[in-house]
Amino acid sequence: MALSRIEVIDTSLVQIGAEPLQSESAAGAETHILTFNSIVGYCLSMNPWHWNTVTRQLPRLDAAPLRYWRYQYERPADMLGAPRAYYASADGRQPFTDVELNDGTIQTNAEQLWLKMDKRSTPDTWPAYFVTLIETALQARFALSVREDSALSERLEQRAFGTPQEDRRGGLMGQALGLDAQSKPSPRINMGRDPFTSARWES
Repeated sequence: MALSRIEVIDTSLVQIGAEPLQSESAAGAETHILTFNSIVGYCLSMNPWHWNTVTRQLPRLDAAPLRYWRYQYERPADMLGAPRAYYASADGRQPFTDVELNDGTIQTNAEQLWLKMDKRSTPDTWPAYFVTLIETALQARFALSVREDSALSERLEQRAFGTPQEDRRGGLMGQALGLDAQSKPSPRINMGRDPFTSARWES
């Protein structure tokens, strides 16, 4: 069974000794959902998570831009934050910079356009370590807003993000950053053409 938003919220509430909502239509659920969305948006934006970064070909709109660009493309509704990179070809080898975000669309002279971005993902797509991070961060917030226990809130906040000296990159966040870094493939360095090696194989 896929993990849902209300399950993450309820798990966090139960862990601090509060009553679960059990439904997103329950009394007070709207406030808890706003808290959830705020924390998830923050944590997803903290890092270009390998599992949360996608590259998509953008749909080109029929109407031409009103300004000097030839084409405009639809901005993905689930894009989180700013674009990571644009590409004018499917191979994605060379970033493309001749673009402009304007009036909610992406405008350019490129006939095709791909976008690398972070997405607004749902709990069922998160790795277990990120679920734990979100639940702990929610517990810290709920400890203050529901239990009115500032000491508990501070302990949970530190468990989630580390000490103030760690700039919110310690604790479970630090562990998540480390695990994500390990899961990324090593970058391939293009050293260009080696005339000695080429001569050997071409002779």
